[in-house]
Amino acid sequence: MKKNLFLIALLVLSVTSSFSQSGKCGNELTWTYNSSTKTLTITGVGAMSNYDNVISLAPWRSFYDLQTVIIETGVTSIGEYAFFKCSNLTSISIPASVTSIEEAAFASCANLTSITIPEGVTSIGPAAFGSCVGLTTVNFNATKCTMMGSFSIPVFGNCENLRTVNIGSNVTVIPSCAFLACLNLTSVTIPGGVTNIGSYAFALCIALTSVTIPDGVASIENYTFAGCNVLTSVTIPSSVTSIGMGAFESCSALTSVTIPESVKSIGAYAFVICGALTSVTIPDGVASIEGFTFAGCGALTSITIPSSVTSIGMGAFEYCSALKNIYAYRISPPSAVNNSFYGVDKSSCTLHVPIGSKQQYAMATAWQDFLSIQESLSARIETIEANPFLRIYPNPVSENFYIGGISQSMQITVLDVNGKIVLKRTVVPGEAISVQHLPKGIYVVQAEGKTMKMIINR
Repeated sequence: MKKNLFLIALLVLSVTSSFSQSGKCGNELTWTYNSSTKTLTITGVGAMSNYDNVISLAPWRSFYDLQTVIIETGVTSIGEYAFFKCSNLTSISIPASVTSIEEAAFASCANLTSITIPEGVTSIGPAAFGSCVGLTTVNFNATKCTMMGSFSIPVFGNCENLRTVNIGSNVTVIPSCAFLACLNLTSVTIPGGVTNIGSYAFALCIALTSVTIPDGVASIENYTFAGCNVLTSVTIPSSVTSIGMGAFESCSALTSVTIPESVKSIGAYAFVICGALTSVTIPDGVASIEGFTFAGCGALTSITIPSSVTSIGMGAFEYCSALKNIYAYRISPPSAVNNSFYGVDKSSCTLHVPIGSKQQYAMATAWQDFLSIQESLSARIETIEANPFLRIYPNPVSENFYIGGISQSMQITVLDVNGKIVLKRTVVPGEAISVQHLPKGIYVVQAEGKTMKMIINR
């Protein structure tokens, strides 16, 4: 009889414990599991404990039928590996009080189909949603988030069905590595309030076909869209002033890109191996074309280099084998190295230069290799800077001017705004050079391969 009563007591205890269990999951947090509704509820104030996948398992890890998690307001963090491999989890409610989602918090939750990141989240750890193979949609509303995973361990790595990311209207920053390696992401809408898109934010999103960057974004950071190899078009707004290193590296389907006049710097490797790109106009104001910026752009047929460019780096146009026309607007050739145009067919590619500057290009490193140099461009002189050693005085000038900073005779050339030579002669130190025959306006004076701007004003 006593044995039977003991067995009955054990049975009642077992049924009761299977229906409702609870415990601590942080200094001030409590969890409760209801087996009839398959719901885990976490209440209290403060941070959740961190767990792992080997020794310190989450206390609810044995509830394999867990389907719903409710985290109530007051909880400030979701711990490491908290819901790792909760493979039947289909619904999770994250409150506005949560500021951090730690490493692998929801990794391998195979049946989780959507997730909403609330406004208050400031950091999301590596692989927080890694291998959530059922995840199709992410609603990203975090307005203060500055950290998301890492390059080696992205937040959404191996989320093979993630196709849509909705970014909230109040979001201003998309953190670095935010959606790195979302391999099947086809659609992302970036709202107008976003002012910063971090490095690697959409790198290796190999299904992403188009992106519109909103007006207000000041820079495209390093490798932001690198490896998006089906990206065919991108709209860069006039608010962007810089394009970072490798920003569009290996975007092999990108056929055209319009770089606005606001852009003043383009990083090395920015468009390397963009094999479908056919033409590029670099905006006036860019001072240098860095190393390998357009290397491997095998379909590029023309490039426009403004007068503001003073240097072209190593391999900048390496293996641009289809290049047929280069339009270089600077009167003095930008400095270049021998391999700046390595792999370009200099016998079939025509170099177009300002009127009166052919001889300078024909004698300059890298430029001298082009067999066809044509003086067909009007000089653009608005960005020409005076040489610090040679100077014109007075400037503005009315009748005569002098060249300062010379110790022996030299040849000078004066060109008008259209690149036409209006005066060419040899001068000696201290010699007055008359311009009484020239109308007032802006001119360029070339001396010893240097350029200076001169204003005639009467």
